[in-house]
Amino acid sequence: DKVLPIAKDSGIKWARVQSGWQRAETVPGVYDFGWLDEIVDGLRSEGIQPWFSLGFGNGLYMDGAVAIPPHGNYFFSPTRFGEKGIKGWQNYCKAMVEHFKDRVFHWEVWNEPNAGFLRRVDWKEHYPMGEPPEVYAELVKITSAAVRSVQPEAKIIAGSISGGAISNEYIQGLFDNGIADHIDIFTYHPYGATPENFYHDRMQFIRDLIAKSGRNIVMWMGEQITEFGIGNGISMILFANIISGIPQAIGQMFNLVWWQILIVAVGMIALVLFIIFIN
Repeated sequence: DKVLPIAKDSGIKWARVQSGWQRAETVPGVYDFGWLDEIVDGLRSEGIQPWFSLGFGNGLYMDGAVAIPPHGNYFFSPTRFGEKGIKGWQNYCKAMVEHFKDRVFHWEVWNEPNAGFLRRVDWKEHYPMGEPPEVYAELVKITSAAVRSVQPEAKIIAGSISGGAISNEYIQGLFDNGIADHIDIFTYHPYGATPENFYHDRMQFIRDLIAKSGRNIVMWMGEQITEFGIGNGISMILFANIISGIPQAIGQMFNLVWWQILIVAVGMIALVLFIIFIN
């Protein structure tokens, strides 16, 4: 509630929302999207259109998989768990789209499959731990079919590539495995200590692959708010919360002695500097 008016005033028109299969379906076939309703309706009330990033895995359908600490996520492709995993994922996607089809029209498949969020089931014993691009391409294929079976006009987003690593080979693998046939938008996250050293070349690399595919695919920046590296949005949310709480904090400071005010001021400055450093 505190962040939404600030987001509106910033002028942004789109927001990327992680969906959370594991949270939405804790009992097989029973879906709870109430927490996402609150987010979607809140954004739309401020004139901001959300799109969903569909993910991650769900232990109900991933027999033998061990949740990944510290939050117990299942960063595994449903396609690695046979018919049970695939059907569970398809049904979840269809339920999501059915529930939000009048409010959400863009659907992204997973998040950063090249950066540890789509792992081999035996990732602890295997290097590299990530799935090869053909696994993600197959996931995109079955997801796009599930989404469009409910919402034929849906825009399918894929890629969600983290730029923090050398990712051209992975991106090439996606297009070699036919990802272009199933998507409308390719997303890219230009992270890196010096993104200016590779950003333009990598964008051109992706554009060339799109042109070669013959498909009319557009490119979106899925994370990292500005070219100056504000980050993945978490820092912006933290900063917005800090700003929104300043009036109340100032009021409370009148009840403090001078050394308490000094500690609060130093703490606030340190927190802001930490956020800047992280960015």
